[in-house]
Amino acid sequence: MRLKRLELIGFKSFANKVTLEFDEGITAIVGPNGSGKSNISDAVRWVLGEQSIKSLRGSKLEDVIFAGSDGKKPLGMAEVQLTLENSDGFLPIDYNEVTITRRVYRSGESDFLINKTPCRLKDIQDLFTDTGLGREGYAIIGQGQIDAILSTNPEERRSLFEETAGIIKYRHRKEKAIKKMEQTEQDIVRIEDILAELNNQLGPLEREATKARKYQGLANALSEAELDLYSLILNGLVDKKDRLDHQLTENQQEGQKLAAQYQDVEVELNQQQEQLRKTEYEMDNLQEQVIELNDQINQANRNIELTEERLKHISNQKQSLQKNQVDYEQEKAKLEEILQTAKTKLEVAQAEYQVAKEKLKSNEASLSKMRLEYQERRIELEEKKSSFLEFIRELADARNFRRNYQQQRNNLDYQLANLTKEIEQLQNQIDDNQRKIQLEEAQLAEIMQRTDLHQQELKMINSLLESLTNKLQEIEAREGKLLTTYQQVKSRITALQELEDDYEGYSYSVRQLLKQPIPGIKLYGTVGSVIKVPPGLETAIEIALGFGLQNIITPTATDAKLAIEWLKRQKAGRATFLPLDTIKSTAFPEDYKKYWQIPKCLGPAIDLIEFDSLYLPAIQGLLGRIIIVEDLDTALKLQNMVPSFSRIVTVAGDVVMPNGSLTGGSINPKTTGLLKRKTEIHRLELQLADIQTQITQINTEKIAQSEQLVQAQNRLEQANEQEYRLRLEMQKAQSDLEQLQAEKRRLSELYAAKKTQLYDLETTIQELEDQSASAQKNIINLENEEIAKRQQIADLEELLTRLESFIEEASKELTEEKVALTSLHAGLKELEWQLANDTEKLTHTNNLLARTKQEYTLLHQQEQELNHKLSLNQAKHQQFLELKSKTLEQINQEREQRASLQGHIDINNDRLKKLRSALGKIDKAIYNVELELNGINLEYQRISEALSERQETLENVVEREVSRSQTELQAEVARLKDEIRLLGIVNLGSLQEYESVKERAFFLQTQLEDVKKAKQTLLDVIQEMDSVSAERFMETYEQLRAEFKLVFGELFEGGAADIILVDPEDPLNTGIEIIAQPPGKKLQNLALLSGGERSLTAIALLLAIRRVKPTPFCILDEVDAALDEANLERFADILQGFAKTTQFLIITHRQATMEKADRLYGVTMGESATSQLISVKLS
Repeated sequence: MRLKRLELIGFKSFANKVTLEFDEGITAIVGPNGSGKSNISDAVRWVLGEQSIKSLRGSKLEDVIFAGSDGKKPLGMAEVQLTLENSDGFLPIDYNEVTITRRVYRSGESDFLINKTPCRLKDIQDLFTDTGLGREGYAIIGQGQIDAILSTNPEERRSLFEETAGIIKYRHRKEKAIKKMEQTEQDIVRIEDILAELNNQLGPLEREATKARKYQGLANALSEAELDLYSLILNGLVDKKDRLDHQLTENQQEGQKLAAQYQDVEVELNQQQEQLRKTEYEMDNLQEQVIELNDQINQANRNIELTEERLKHISNQKQSLQKNQVDYEQEKAKLEEILQTAKTKLEVAQAEYQVAKEKLKSNEASLSKMRLEYQERRIELEEKKSSFLEFIRELADARNFRRNYQQQRNNLDYQLANLTKEIEQLQNQIDDNQRKIQLEEAQLAEIMQRTDLHQQELKMINSLLESLTNKLQEIEAREGKLLTTYQQVKSRITALQELEDDYEGYSYSVRQLLKQPIPGIKLYGTVGSVIKVPPGLETAIEIALGFGLQNIITPTATDAKLAIEWLKRQKAGRATFLPLDTIKSTAFPEDYKKYWQIPKCLGPAIDLIEFDSLYLPAIQGLLGRIIIVEDLDTALKLQNMVPSFSRIVTVAGDVVMPNGSLTGGSINPKTTGLLKRKTEIHRLELQLADIQTQITQINTEKIAQSEQLVQAQNRLEQANEQEYRLRLEMQKAQSDLEQLQAEKRRLSELYAAKKTQLYDLETTIQELEDQSASAQKNIINLENEEIAKRQQIADLEELLTRLESFIEEASKELTEEKVALTSLHAGLKELEWQLANDTEKLTHTNNLLARTKQEYTLLHQQEQELNHKLSLNQAKHQQFLELKSKTLEQINQEREQRASLQGHIDINNDRLKKLRSALGKIDKAIYNVELELNGINLEYQRISEALSERQETLENVVEREVSRSQTELQAEVARLKDEIRLLGIVNLGSLQEYESVKERAFFLQTQLEDVKKAKQTLLDVIQEMDSVSAERFMETYEQLRAEFKLVFGELFEGGAADIILVDPEDPLNTGIEIIAQPPGKKLQNLALLSGGERSLTAIALLLAIRRVKPTPFCILDEVDAALDEANLERFADILQGFAKTTQFLIITHRQATMEKADRLYGVTMGESATSQLISVKLS
């Protein structure tokens, strides 16, 4: 895969469309500061999915859109298209060429496309994940990546290594899995809370269901006794009803005769009234038609005016288009003439350029041949001159030796005296140097002593820092536990409050009534919702109230009646209501207060709870005569003492009835009833407030501890600075000592050399005597040879002078030809540009002319359609006027008919009045009989309704065989009702609700197990991803470590470097330290290197990454800025080696880097403050 093309439109300073084509090798982008060249790397980073606007050197997304300048308006959109060649299948997509498009509008909307197909930003990011080209990759390297590598924080370097290892996707998946697991844990807590609540409800519901079953048995027996009683009553009512029926029949026959007469008159009257209504209805219709016709007439007028206005507008447009068409045709003819002239000029210029080019090529070949011959003769001359110089030097030496023998002898004697003096001075310098060395060694020892003392202080500060850090971690751990507890308590409150808001634990009918307001019905709420029970008494009050806890308080009996009717309509079950305007209640007499003084007697239940005085009648009716005591012994004692009470309830929930019966036993300690739930919510809210207070206190403590930690860190920084200064001072002392020792060695070596010179000088004097004798003989031979050598050199110099003249003339002619060729080439390019520009103008003019004709044709069609529409509207207007006139005539006719009908109706009304009086008298007689029959019917109805509730018919009950008398049956019914009343309040819905809650608890238990299994699955997935990530990270780390050492050595021409894991036991979270040792220095941390060394080390790491996991292309944004010339040369050479397999785009302003480029793009800032591009392809 390779980078093929980049297109920018409106991106930052690139207001106009700019296209960059990329070839293999190195492409360099150059330009002055502020020209916008780094915007190109920002564009690539942005189109590949970068979301951080800060990384793009902006503050908001709108900043990537061209913001305008003095000479150019702001743009509304920025777009970047990146085309990649994918023939090798590097990207996981079935296309040989992939084009990524990202577009943003000033309104904030964004478009993302892959090969012109809309997609999501996430699809683009996923496409490049773990390829090294993504957001966290290393394909785009700028100062930000260099700074991240050079950062003193080892953890900030991890992302680069993770991308290299290809584990970014595993980290993202792990983060998603952890979020899902946190949500799963919250679901588990929620389900467990709800499940606990449901399990706590099962116990009370089971007791309610048992009581309901006993009630059903007594109710069935009562029903049978009441049916027998109804059978005896019904048979007695039959005789009385027969007599009254006969009398009623006679009265009814008379009434029927009068009613028939009345009906005939009434029918006639109704017909007349119906006819009158029709007449009036017809009049109303006709008047509405008149109004509608007026509206249609007005609408037609408006349509006519609008159409005429549009026709006028179209006429103006046609005139304008005709004028434009004439202008465009003239412009077209002019451009065609200009274009033909430009083509002719271009052909002539191309021919001239080709002829000049061929001539220049021929002359260059001739000149090269001549220069080659000149160079050969020049070398020959230089060799002869060099040989002759050596000869002359030899001759001169001989002559000089002969002339200067005595002078040399005097000089040698003088040198001998000076050398002896220098040897004595050197001995003195050696002694002085030794004294300085001793002083410097003493000073170095003193610095080392101070360094040892400072190391002890540094160790103490580190110990303090570790202690403060541990304390801060301890505080944070406490804070974490509190936050966890806070979340758990809050979740518990939320779960309980949801149960409370959903009226969980209440019967179906109560929930249906209270979940949402019912129009026209006012409900105050349940008894359980309006009372507040002290902690510890919830069980006693719940047992005391029983199902009365779910009774609904209403303002009036009317509200209760409406609620009951609503329940019947909705088939939502039954409920008990306590209307405050009708409820009857009783309380203990004042003299009963003496009983409340008995030990362990807490008093009347109503005195132990809190509620609004508005609800007093209802609460007193339920709890007014119930006593609460601490234990069962006290309850039994009070039973024999208190004359009258409803029941006595212990704190543990045991019950003593007035008749002596006892109810009790064990209660599930985890039971949380409706009242306990309210108390639990209140208690948890108090606990939540206390936790918040503790969190605030811990935050204060944490801030104080953090401030101490910052102070300690500041001390540590100061101590490190002091250590650095001591190190520099020690290095200086060591350097001074080394210089003194080197000086000592130099003086010693110089002393030995001088002694050697003294010996050599004495030897030279002796040799000089010997040479003087032989020199005289050699001079004669050398003078004869001198004459022949001078003649050879003169001949060669004459030949070279002739060749230089020929070359100078040929070079001058060639220079003139090159200038002419350059001028022809520039003119040719100008003509080509002018031809392209004129062609584009002609095309644009043709398009405008065609568009003008098309618009004219369209306007003509619209004009014809509007003329036709105008004719139709005028015809409709006339038609509506005629129809309105006819309708007004019909209205007058209907008005006359209405007056005639009204007269007939008045006559019939008088007749009906007389008949109504006669019917009234007979109706009164019938009424008296029916009144008696109604009494019988009411009794029948009462019995019928009672039987209907039992799903029995009157016929079956009348035919029942009854063996007991009516008195016996009445006594049996009374007895059964007393037993049912002793049961107290019975919740028949508890049978169904018990099964419902039991079924729901089973469902939630199953769901809880499924959620726990899902959590374990997520844990397994996270562990597996951690294992794979750790393995890949360590494998990549070892490869990268080895490559880094090699690349570092290449860049620095020696030295050593290493990558070290801060915590090798935790490869998934460990920070990464980089250690470097440039040649001639000690192994040290990055922070102690010079700026250039640090940048070169970071570049070495990035290049090593490319060897471990190469990417098809790489963008370097001024990474060479901090390198000196020597390091820059090495960097450029290595980069050229990498370019054989990797495509490089380098943004730079360094000459050495530019020289390695295969193609240059120059970026300049134009007059309108927009970036412009110039391309140069280098051979």
